[in-house]
Amino acid sequence: MTTQKNLLKMAKFRKVHTAFWDDPLIEKLNPDARYFYLFLMTNPLCTECGIYQITIRKMCNYTGYNEDSIKALIKIFEVDNSRLIYDLKTEEMCLLKKPNYIDNTGTPVVDCLKTEFKNVKNKVLIIKQLQHIEKDAVKKIYDTWYGTSYAPFNKLGQEEEKEEEKEEEKEEEEKKALPMILNSNLNRQPNIPTREQVWEVFSRAGGTKVMAKSFWDKWEAVGWFLNGSPITNFSSLANKFIDSWKRNEEKDNPSKLQSPKLK
Repeated sequence: MTTQKNLLKMAKFRKVHTAFWDDPLIEKLNPDARYFYLFLMTNPLCTECGIYQITIRKMCNYTGYNEDSIKALIKIFEVDNSRLIYDLKTEEMCLLKKPNYIDNTGTPVVDCLKTEFKNVKNKVLIIKQLQHIEKDAVKKIYDTWYGTSYAPFNKLGQEEEKEEEKEEEKEEEEKKALPMILNSNLNRQPNIPTREQVWEVFSRAGGTKVMAKSFWDKWEAVGWFLNGSPITNFSSLANKFIDSWKRNEEKDNPSKLQSPKLK
């Protein structure tokens, strides 16, 4: 019960450390930027860890600034001075140095931080904060969370990615090996015809020498394999080839006479 009361108290009150005003960055900011940064640390949605959900519209309503002004102020601290990260996707504000203002690291604070960490949607923001923590006691709390809650899942995700990469590599190797397997299949060899045999079939079917040569070159280039299977009877393919050739000729020039047959 005492812990719950302490958590509620921390949720309602936000103390501003006097060191806030001695920060070199704060000293050089204009009044609007100072006010905005102070607002980010003390508004009703702010948490003990400094990572919380807040929309641009809500920031406008609280401060009285318009949307363009809010975005410009965020840029001052996010891009120019690396003091915060605003995740547009999850609408989470992350005050990178907020944990440095935590004085008490007793059980109530630890429990409060653990609860807040669970509510953070983008866990990477917690890791980003960890890189800016200067107090050892506070850093220890973050390190403990990282070792027990984040790292195992992160490691699992990395292992899954590695498995996927292995599968992709395996598939790629199989694709590269496929032509070699097909061409080295001693039990199923194609019945490769001679040029004379091809010309003879084309002559009987009304083809030309040009057609026969094109047909020969096409299948000779792929070892007389069709879709991975050896060609054992080329006659049916030759007839289809001739029909297709003639149809294309008629489309290109309907008035053109058919090519003379082989003699």
